[in-house]
Amino acid sequence: MEPLEIKFPTISYAALALMKGCLHMDPTERLTCEQLLQHPYFDSIREVELGRERERSITRKPNRPPRRHVPGLQYLPQLTSSNLLPVLDNKKYYCGTRKLNYRFPNI
Repeated sequence: MEPLEIKFPTISYAALALMKGCLHMDPTERLTCEQLLQHPYFDSIREVELGRERERSITRKPNRPPRRHVPGLQYLPQLTSSNLLPVLDNKKYYCGTRKLNYRFPNI
């Protein structure tokens, strides 16, 4: 087996040290997940991510104040006298107990 330095000649020292920490043959010598996350190889990624979060916090729009209900304003449209619905004063729509006997058509 050839060493990692020969297999990957253009890799950075931090990346090489990370790979060596992951690829030890003896499991007790391998780096733990916590140690790997704190490895210097990830420092550049952390800096980039922190920069992005700073940019997001700067460019983030301010929160809108909550909407308040103002009495007198109606937010939903209200039906007025409309010719779309049939007038139910005709006796054929009622049965003897005054219950509505009108059925809407199936579509």
